[in-house]
Amino acid sequence: MTGNPDQGICIHNEDMSFKTPVSGAQLRIYTTRFGPEKAFNYFHDNFSKWCTRESIVSIELTSTHSFNDLDADYTFRFSFSNVSKDSIDRNYGMHSFRQCNRSEVLKPGETIHVYSQQYPTQTELPSACMLTFSTDTDEDHVEVCLQVKKVDKNENCKSSLVVSGFNTRFWPQSEVLGCDDTNSMLREKKEMCSGSKTLTLSLTRTSITDTGLDFIAVIKVKKHPCICSHQHVQAASVLLEVVG
Repeated sequence: MTGNPDQGICIHNEDMSFKTPVSGAQLRIYTTRFGPEKAFNYFHDNFSKWCTRESIVSIELTSTHSFNDLDADYTFRFSFSNVSKDSIDRNYGMHSFRQCNRSEVLKPGETIHVYSQQYPTQTELPSACMLTFSTDTDEDHVEVCLQVKKVDKNENCKSSLVVSGFNTRFWPQSEVLGCDDTNSMLREKKEMCSGSKTLTLSLTRTSITDTGLDFIAVIKVKKHPCICSHQHVQAASVLLEVVG
């Protein structure tokens, strides 16, 4: 734990392996009483570092069998460090009741990761989840930008994501991921930015027990790339006219 309100905690994986799935061994990481933030077992054991802005981290080891001959089943060794909260990217899970239906004001340069689901899967999921990201910076042409980094390729009619607030000079005002969305620009994984410093993500599920879409999106507050390139083209055109 850390007693500094401006610090979070990072867990560094020095060595972790589960030798067989038969033991049912699982290691869980908690930051609240609402359930594990992370869980690792024979099928999910890939991480090098994980950080949280919370001040307390608890680790629980469970097994479906008795804890006999422990070294034969698994091994793990972690180190911990306290780091500035400002250096930790914020993550939001649209599978979490605790993290849904929130509005966040972001600083220029700040990065947010949004997940539709994470392991371990919750037993009950919110039927609707909305996240709104905005910035109140006065800097010119600084907008909230979104890029889908991962999305499953199969159609999934159990959930649908609508992202709205895009700059209509360059994109539709809103785009959809979900059933029959083969023309969605979000699947192209290109960066798209807001038109008025605000983007809203709205995820709906038809089943509270099915995770539905599997996607990861990155939200950044940055200079709008299309506006900058558009201005560059305009400046070049003016220069050509003067020279001519």
